[in-house]
Amino acid sequence: MVVSSTAAARARDSALDCTVLYVDDGSEDDTWAIIQSLISADANAGATKLSRISERKPH
Repeated sequence: MVVSSTAAARARDSALDCTVLYVDDGSEDDTWAIIQSLISADANAGATKLSRISERKPH
């Protein structure tokens, strides 16, 4: 989350018109609560919550 928070701050402080989208990967930790607090403080942020974690398959 630190990198995402930094990206949101830089976007907010720049002259660019952009939106930061946070994604909860469906894990069972408190990510969604953290994301909700981040987006409530920033009008240029959005969020989506995936229903479950997809397994990565090796190439």
